[in-house]
Amino acid sequence: MEQQRCRTVFEQYRLAAELLRERVWERVAAGLPQDRWQQGVAAEVGLALHMSPNTAAKFVNRAVELEKTMPCTRARLREGDLTPEAIPVIVGGLAHLDASDRHTADAQLCADPATLAGMGLKQLAARVEQVAYRLDAQATVDRNASAEKDRTVTIRPLPEGMARVSLLLPVAQGVGVYAALRKHAATLIGIGADLRTRGQIMADTAFARITGREAAAGQPVTVNLTMPATVLLGRPAGHRAPRRRRDGAGGDRPQPHRPGHRRRGRLGEAAVHRTRVGRGRGHGLTAAVLP
Repeated sequence: MEQQRCRTVFEQYRLAAELLRERVWERVAAGLPQDRWQQGVAAEVGLALHMSPNTAAKFVNRAVELEKTMPCTRARLREGDLTPEAIPVIVGGLAHLDASDRHTADAQLCADPATLAGMGLKQLAARVEQVAYRLDAQATVDRNASAEKDRTVTIRPLPEGMARVSLLLPVAQGVGVYAALRKHAATLIGIGADLRTRGQIMADTAFARITGREAAAGQPVTVNLTMPATVLLGRPAGHRAPRRRRDGAGGDRPQPHRPGHRRRGRLGEAAVHRTRVGRGRGHGLTAAVLP
């Protein structure tokens, strides 16, 4: 089954490269400018493989790279000796080398199926970096140095009301963050009535140090509501609410207008600290419950 999966991904790479070649030929024959030769190919591949255009563009680039400079890696995928997940690791790990060095690295890594046999993705990445450093040490060092510009913070929602916040940092800073959190957790774990695990203490400490609030205090929430001014502020005395009608089965029976006092009451209950009211679009007002 795994071998069949590898063969399927191999065919996807092959067809993606073939599609790109056909589109380029068509557009060259039509006399289109060079900047339009590859336009839209990633979108076609993404539609076929259920990928985003950005992911599909990377897929097409790998397909071209496998066909042009990495025949051994391509063969290992076809035979099932490499998993599909290993291809981005190898191609990406050698991308900073020139074409001749990439071809040499491809032979060193994948000419013999036994070279990478049994390796996980982390071991594979380390081996690829080792080979790349031997072929061009300066380019590898420069690449690692330039990677610092990609540092960022991301958030990803998880089931059951959780979220994963990730920090992409240079390795020294990342290790420093983890070590500081672990060292602090070691001073609190198992003390008194605190039953939190080490991981829970580290997570609470990270939250407290970043936001300036203790995790037990919770996170203030801003709630933005947009509603008609008459609903938010109430109707003038003596104003008679219009009666609405409901169409469909059951006839045009008049429906009483639901009063806004319930919404105003809920807004008041939520406004623990203060409420800001501003003018919204049309005749509505926007109420923001602020921390």
